[in-house]
Amino acid sequence: MSDDDETVIVMTNRRVYHTDETCHWITDRAREWDLDEALKAGRYECGHCHGEHLATKLSKADPEDLGLSPDGERA
Repeated sequence: MSDDDETVIVMTNRRVYHTDETCHWITDRAREWDLDEALKAGRYECGHCHGEHLATKLSKADPEDLGLSPDGERA
């Protein structure tokens, strides 16, 4: 999807928008919207589409921020 007049996918019952047409969270209630329209409506990007899955966030996190020692052991 291009940045100019970018089209995103939204669902009527969710507050997120999707940028990856293959996202497994997209259901048959999906519609296409302009990105600007989605942002004005208070929607935010799906973490799965954005590549920020919880596992990804945890793997990037500083172990001490998670209450662990630098080697990954519980502090």
